[in-house]
Amino acid sequence: MNWSIKLMKMLLSNILTYKFFREISFHFILAFLISASLFLEINKYFDFLLVASVTVYLRNKINFPIFYVLSLFLWGLYADILIGYPIGYTSCIFLFFYILSEFCSLFVESRNIKPRFYIFTLGLLFFLITEYLIIKLSFKVNLSFDIMLIKYFLISLIFYPMCKISLLIEPYNEK
Repeated sequence: MNWSIKLMKMLLSNILTYKFFREISFHFILAFLISASLFLEINKYFDFLLVASVTVYLRNKINFPIFYVLSLFLWGLYADILIGYPIGYTSCIFLFFYILSEFCSLFVESRNIKPRFYIFTLGLLFFLITEYLIIKLSFKVNLSFDIMLIKYFLISLIFYPMCKISLLIEPYNEK
């Protein structure tokens, strides 16, 4: 078990030492998750856009924050056009989790997983309640809150594995 972790760290250190490759790979992962939300709809309980939001939340600081915010906005527009959501919906999700990660970085060290998880969970709960109320009150659609709660709970379960992966990559990301 220990040798596999060392091998994984060695592979990541060789691959992720280049800034350009890290940026391209992040955007490739984001594009894959957005596209997967259209083509790989597993069931109503798993949302790839929320997985992409976890990726945005766990992303370490980059050198060009304005470019990053603009790219998140453009990825959100791409997702809205691809999936058929109202224009700006996914951009708001991505930018919400970006702002949440910036807020978290002010108060919590990036290696401290529990506070990051609590802040993420509170943000996810706030987003769940806001989304539910907007859909229910603005569009007069009755949604099952239980199904939405399960979907968001599953996203909070994948937080820890994704955070462990980002911590393996973190020593090579500049702050």
